Amino acid sequence: MQIDDSKLDSFGPLRDFVVDESVEEIWINSPNKVFIARSGKSELTNLVLSKEIVHDLIERLLIWELYRDWETCLS
Repeated sequence: MQIDDSKLDSFGPLRDFVVDESVEEIWINSPNKVFIARSGKSELTNLVLSKEIVHDLIERLLIWELYRDWETCLS
């Protein structure tokens, strides 16, 4: 996935997983249960997030997604 470096900051502590081309999917079940998928298999990561970080990530990613959708509608 090619993402502008300035936009990568939106992913915060998930950034390394986002730029890792072997990672197909990322999901957060709880602040201490962050999973990724590689080659169709899920892996529990050792990443532990605070509730505040999860909340901030959700807000930033929703805003980023809304912005992306808006750009698509305008083109």
